[in-house]
Amino acid sequence: MTPPGQSGPQAVNKDSSRTTPTPGGLALTPTGEARGAGSSAAPSPAAEAWFTLTLGSGCVVPGGTQTLTAQTRAGYTVAFNSRYVDGKGGDAHGGYGVLAADSQGVVRSTWTVALTTPAGPVEVDAGTANGGPPTVTRRTFTVAAHC
Repeated sequence: MTPPGQSGPQAVNKDSSRTTPTPGGLALTPTGEARGAGSSAAPSPAAEAWFTLTLGSGCVVPGGTQTLTAQTRAGYTVAFNSRYVDGKGGDAHGGYGVLAADSQGVVRSTWTVALTTPAGPVEVDAGTANGGPPTVTRRTFTVAAHC
């Protein structure tokens, strides 16, 4: 919970049984599981129309970069986290955050995939819940020695 008089998300919690609240009621566990305030993380067709998610690359080498772009409503908060093949999240290998959309509703974040990241599939969950039901979308990419 954000302390009185302060705004913004709490710091990422390393305890996987707890969640990190974000403005608007969406919460992410440290393992990347998105939880909405009292409802399913699956988006409705209407909600999907106002939240889209793309990744810049389908394959990234350790030490390379990945870019997430989300389109939502202006000023909405977007939370995202990556889950790697070893079960670790974006705090370990890169790719997590909570950002406010700009005046056009765009959120963009670029991160470096750690050199120690194991090869395999990566799931990136991102979502928003400002003023409506939580919407969570998943995209995937692969970490490989050669792309």
